[in-house]
Parts: sequence; C-alpha cells; structure tokens
Amino acid sequence: MQQASELKNVQKKLGCERAALGSLSEAATVFDPERLVEIIQELNGQLTPTHGGKNPRLTNLPGTLT
Repeated sequence: MQQASELKNVQKKLGCERAALGSLSEAATVFDPERLVEIIQELNGQLTPTHGGKNPRLTNLPGTLT
C-alpha cells in the first residue's frame, strides 16, 4: 500500500500525498481492519472479468490465491 501511494494517479484519485510507511504500520493498531471488508466487497463487485473471465496463466498455480 505504501508503494502504491507513491503513484501519481493514486495520489490524484485519493487527493493526498504518499503515505509514510510508519503511518501505515501504526494504522494497523488504530483502525479496525474488519471495516475494510465491506469496502473490498463493493470494489470487488465493480470488477469486470478479462480474457473471458479466466486467465490461463493462473490455472496451474499450486495452492490457493488469497
């Protein structure tokens, strides 16, 4: 997340400067991460599949993607 915050388009979209690594580390103890679940679910609903919905490069990956 900290590296993504250095991208100019992310800064423009969020209307803020880059996030300091220390701030993000502290955020894990200040904010309830469970509140992000609803936001992530909403963003997931906005995604559109690419390449017919499946990427053949991901078919043979061992384990579960998380």
